[in-house]
Amino acid sequence: MDNVAEVEAGRFRQDLYFRLAAARLHVPPLRARLDEIPLLAAAFLEEACACAGRTCIAISDDAVHALRAHAWPGNVRELRNLMQYFAATVEGDTLFGAEVEVRLSGATIAAAVTIAAARRAAARFGRWRTRCASSR
Repeated sequence: MDNVAEVEAGRFRQDLYFRLAAARLHVPPLRARLDEIPLLAAAFLEEACACAGRTCIAISDDAVHALRAHAWPGNVRELRNLMQYFAATVEGDTLFGAEVEVRLSGATIAAAVTIAAARRAAARFGRWRTRCASSR
């Protein structure tokens, strides 16, 4: 959005423009910051596991590789949502590349987990939503 043009057209408050224009930040998209993906993924996964009331899940090297290979059209928000999904669905204590690849490929949940695992994940997700709703 061209804020100057919006101010001139009367669709954006000038005083607000000057407040916002005091500091400008350029944050490149996640796909341009591949070195940050493992750190962000680990932090998001740790937070999601805590909200789900489960021990933290480790991220394997092949999972990191799969995460770095993704284009991230949804940027950091997509990564955070993905880690919340894994906190609710991963049964073991490690996230593997195959799980990441299946989820990022758009495969249905039925292809990724068994019905029993899906029921356990739904129960964990329900507990996570209850715990984390008040922390936002």
